[in-house]
Amino acid sequence: MEADFGETQVLIRLMVDYANMAAKDHVLLNRIEIASSEEGRHILEELSSSNQYVATLLSICIVGVQGACRTYSYCVALSSDQTQPNWNDLATYARLIPRTYNIHAHLSEVMGQLVFRRTN
Repeated sequence: MEADFGETQVLIRLMVDYANMAAKDHVLLNRIEIASSEEGRHILEELSSSNQYVATLLSICIVGVQGACRTYSYCVALSSDQTQPNWNDLATYARLIPRTYNIHAHLSEVMGQLVFRRTN
């Protein structure tokens, strides 16, 4: 697991709950503001205020081969309580998450109920 895994998890969760976190002035919001455009933040605010998603950064890496090089990407799982996923929202998140953090991330939809990380 990468050293920045925990921070990346928090940042991705901030993105899918951007409207609430912006109102609370979360400490890591400056990372989103620096890395995204005004239009991207507006889209995040609209998406997060209309639908509730939970983002979970999975502790697996996906390997891609590009020429003679390999790339390793995180996988982000989005879950919600919606019976029918809004594919347009998911496609928008799939476009914004990697662009904002300059990481290669694959996005998956978790069907069923919201998935929360277990805390002990």
